[in-house]
Amino acid sequence: MVLGLLLAMGCAGNKARDEAGFRALKVAWPAVKAEVDYGVNLMEANGLPPSEVAIARQAVVEFSGAVERGDRGAILVAAWLTLQGTAEYGIRARAASGEIGPGVADSLLERLNQFGLLIRKMVTG
Repeated sequence: MVLGLLLAMGCAGNKARDEAGFRALKVAWPAVKAEVDYGVNLMEANGLPPSEVAIARQAVVEFSGAVERGDRGAILVAAWLTLQGTAEYGIRARAASGEIGPGVADSLLERLNQFGLLIRKMVTG
């Protein structure tokens, strides 16, 4: 009886953590997505092969859908590290051009890092 109660409490705790984590992802994703989109557009403007740009755009669509559905498995498959790298590329380019200052760039990069940490927590439990 006690073991069953403990298992039920553990499952309830995991479910609550997942729900809170996915809510946080949904809230943060639009701002993070803007940075990813900027990086993808910059890749295209800088003449990267259209096939690579298309892959990046598809990854954004797949990740957006996974976050919206709260689909842990799809988030795992959605290649966050590629999207993070794309966003970092755009942020660093904006900083190098003077469009944003170093402090703003650091803040945006930290937001990406925190978003990635949240994803790792959601995926690994």
